[in-house]
Amino acid sequence: MSIKLVLLKSGEQLIADVGELFTSESSTSFYLLKNPQTIGITKSIIVSETPEVPEERSFDVTLSSWVLLTKEQEITISSDWVLSVLEPLDKLVKMYKEKLNEKDS
Repeated sequence: MSIKLVLLKSGEQLIADVGELFTSESSTSFYLLKNPQTIGITKSIIVSETPEVPEERSFDVTLSSWVLLTKEQEITISSDWVLSVLEPLDKLVKMYKEKLNEKDS
């Protein structure tokens, strides 16, 4: 398993320790998400009186538990719901690991 960015059909972006599961009974595969976190992104807006201000590419990122009302830390989802599994930015991985360490404390 490794930490990945998961894009779902619902539009949600998750970060989790991701593994892939296959069943012999069906051709459907599943992803195992350990400690999945929803990624919230808020774009920062800069207001200036001069029209020549370059567009800033800054944003705030928050992480929150994907399924709030469960004790389970490992959740399986059908691969049919996954659009893409990607390598997250290093800063996002660091943020994810720090959040999990806070949760364990």
